[in-house]
Amino acid sequence: MLLISQNMESYDFVLPKEVVFRINLAWCNSLEELEGKLTKNKKSEFFLDLPVGRIKSPNNRYSLDDMIPIIEANPRITYFAVSNVENKNDLQPFLEKLPDYINIVLKIESPRAVENIKEICDSLKK
Repeated sequence: MLLISQNMESYDFVLPKEVVFRINLAWCNSLEELEGKLTKNKKSEFFLDLPVGRIKSPNNRYSLDDMIPIIEANPRITYFAVSNVENKNDLQPFLEKLPDYINIVLKIESPRAVENIKEICDSLKK
């Protein structure tokens, strides 16, 4: 997979067909901005990166529930990264709410998450 950052929008660059366009939701100030990025890059697959539990700026000001209608309306969103997953309970809302075709990418960022890696990975298999 070739992953290209949303920062490439700052350049006069046409995305190759085979790339996946990563949108870091920490840098999307509104759902309207997210929808604009999805519309502008109509031919791309998308990788959304949700910074759950981020305490320093920037951080998004909307929830997974706010995003679900946009996600369901855009089947080109094929990857969804979740930050700060420390146990299977942190992952549960995403497993319940995201469409089945989306690949959930876990961001393991703490010693506690490493200790719980088996339970976290097992919960993805269900």
